[in-house]
Amino acid sequence: MRSTSQTNSQPETTGLKLRISFGTAWLSPQEIARLAPGSVIELNSRAEADVEVYAGGRYAARGRPMVVDGSLAVRVRKAFSNRVSASG
Repeated sequence: MRSTSQTNSQPETTGLKLRISFGTAWLSPQEIARLAPGSVIELNSRAEADVEVYAGGRYAARGRPMVVDGSLAVRVRKAFSNRVSASG
């Protein structure tokens, strides 16, 4: 994760795992069985839409996807800090 002042390459032992949700898709068992390298799964969200950020399983923020130094990143646009505690 990159903040405005530092990059953390190692997870902190007291940190929370973040999950970023770009959208959802519904596939039948037959469609899942046909997935192969090169398959494209269309999501229910628009490319310019905000993504959802979950911390410890709780909705914590939303923001815009971007690329930083060749890695995917999220620029936070709205944070819900009261929804997440240090214990998860």
